Amino acid sequence: MKTKIFLFLFFCGILFVPIMPEILDSYDESHQDTTYALFAGSTITYGQAFSAIVNCTLDHAVFFLKKNGAPTGYVTARVYASTGTFGSSAKPTGTALAVSDNVNISTITGTYALTTFNFSGANRVNLTTGVKYIVVVSYSGGDGSNNLNVGADNVDSVAPGNACYSVDNINWTALSATDVCFYVYVVSAINTKATTWGWLSKSQLDPTTVDQAIALAIAAHESDPTAHLGAGESIEMHRNSEVIDHLAYSIVTDKVKDGQLLLEHFSQNRMFQNISPADLIFDNAGSGSFGNSVYSQTVTGPNINQWYWSSSGNDDMYGLTGARDLSPRFRMRVIFNDPSAVTGYFGIGDFGGDSALGFKIYNDSLHAVWWDSNPAEHLMQIVGIDLSVAHNYEVVLVKGVSITWSIDGNIVYTLLWADISPDIVCVGPLNIYIKKPTSTLVYAVAYQILLEQDYF
Repeated sequence: MKTKIFLFLFFCGILFVPIMPEILDSYDESHQDTTYALFAGSTITYGQAFSAIVNCTLDHAVFFLKKNGAPTGYVTARVYASTGTFGSSAKPTGTALAVSDNVNISTITGTYALTTFNFSGANRVNLTTGVKYIVVVSYSGGDGSNNLNVGADNVDSVAPGNACYSVDNINWTALSATDVCFYVYVVSAINTKATTWGWLSKSQLDPTTVDQAIALAIAAHESDPTAHLGAGESIEMHRNSEVIDHLAYSIVTDKVKDGQLLLEHFSQNRMFQNISPADLIFDNAGSGSFGNSVYSQTVTGPNINQWYWSSSGNDDMYGLTGARDLSPRFRMRVIFNDPSAVTGYFGIGDFGGDSALGFKIYNDSLHAVWWDSNPAEHLMQIVGIDLSVAHNYEVVLVKGVSITWSIDGNIVYTLLWADISPDIVCVGPLNIYIKKPTSTLVYAVAYQILLEQDYF
């Protein structure tokens, strides 16, 4: 007869099964970074607000606890109704809805561990979906040297609820920036139509719930290095795509090994200079042309206060003019052997003919520089740069928008187009100009040199 009743219930679509206690809400012990002590004459209760996401029955609570010294007596957990705003000012109201069985504090160790508090008999109260509650741990014995420590978090504090405490279990204080480490376990008799279907066991021989099985499957999938690499699967399709359409600006420089970019890959719609290392001959240094090579040295001659210069070559050779109307951009890595004993310019244009754009160094100070059509030199001092070491110097001119000066990838000065008056004059290849005020030999070393502009 019992078998017939079971089958009748099964075929009616209502299969009641024994359910293992499941976590309703929690804030695990990995978050613990602070300790709160409970003892007589001080705070005796700490707790945390939580939410019931299903109709269920309270089974047990767990807190992350340790004892300090040799306290005696009993510890309990309690559940209260909540008042205030969940997550910031929630705290208990009224008397406890449920009180756990006593736990002798002597069984709690001197190092942090999870301690379970079982609710039995009438204290296995029903919790209602969507209702907020407070679960607390309470100890009213001991003293300042012998007490109960409660693990909590007041650094990250990212639990949905918030913590609270009391000195008498009547008057409560909410803590908006603190969370107590806790677990609330519940049980429920559910059927195949219940919203808590995930709590069903896989079988009578395997107590793993559906939710747990899904979580384990997801974890195994995420740890599988071959996932989605099969033919036609997402990662394999991504790897084999001729064009990988990432979000704009989503590829950053730390994803590329040094020396792996070729200049011919820098641009598809702008001109640039790309000079072979075969051009690294003596004629490309000193007062000659460095041909936009990867290395050049410009050295002063014997005369004091005479300009010496190097150039990246004429327009006939490279087809670049550095002209303002073509939105030029240059970058070079430069170092001077004695920044305090040199006056120097480096950048685009004719620094000797007052038609250029770039950087100026003199008296151990650095400036952004440009010329207008008068011609007049405009200087903007740049501070905080150690000129005794090499830096990546860059200027980007976008016609009609702005000019920016950058050092080591950081913008150090911006000039809006509307603020350029009279008009800027800038025509010519890359140049380095230096002169010395004394007989001391002065030189500039430049490498990793790039000039780019729009097509004619």
